[in-house]
This record gives sequence, C-alpha cells and structure tokens, in this order.
Amino acid sequence: MIDPKDVTFTTDNVHIPNSYRYSREEVEDFVKDAKPKHPSCQPLQKRSKGSLLREWAAHKLAYLVGFKRERTASVDLNYPQRWWVKLLYFVVGGFALILETVSEIFV
Repeated sequence: MIDPKDVTFTTDNVHIPNSYRYSREEVEDFVKDAKPKHPSCQPLQKRSKGSLLREWAAHKLAYLVGFKRERTASVDLNYPQRWWVKLLYFVVGGFALILETVSEIFV
C-alpha cells in the first residue's frame, strides 16, 4: 500500500518514491483516493487513470530490467507532458501493462 505521507504533491507533479515496489492495484487505489484530496494537483485532475498507470508501468519495467535504476525506481507524474513523452509512455507503458497481465515479471 502506498503511504500518502511518503508521496510529494505539487500543482504540476506527483512524486512516488520507490514506485517499482507497488502493484498495479495499489497504484490504482492510490490515484483513486488521492484525486479528491488534492484538487489543485493537475496530474491527478487532468490526466487519465490509464495515462498515470502507463507512466508508472514504464518506470517499473525500466527498473526491473536494470535501466537507469537510480532514475526509474521512483516515478514523477507530471502535467503537462511533452508530446513525445506521452507517446513514449503510451507505447512502453502499454507494453508493460500487457506484460504485467501475462507474466510474472511484475511480481
């Protein structure tokens, strides 16, 4: 379970430290619970749940395969995002969410 005391909320960012430790369900529950509690936090208010989950999943996959672990261990959910960042997370994060459902890599 994600402890909200460990998470940093600003108007344009949500920083979840060591996000690779959490399951998809924990991230979904966290987003659902945090959204009404942080009305000025634009990532939670303006981005879709799918977009936030794909970004988390991309970071988790990158961490699990050993890619820049010092940067991918935690996730920064930002708003706004550049178009190429959206595209990257759509492709890589979508792939990671598929992997999560069909393999044991995300356990």
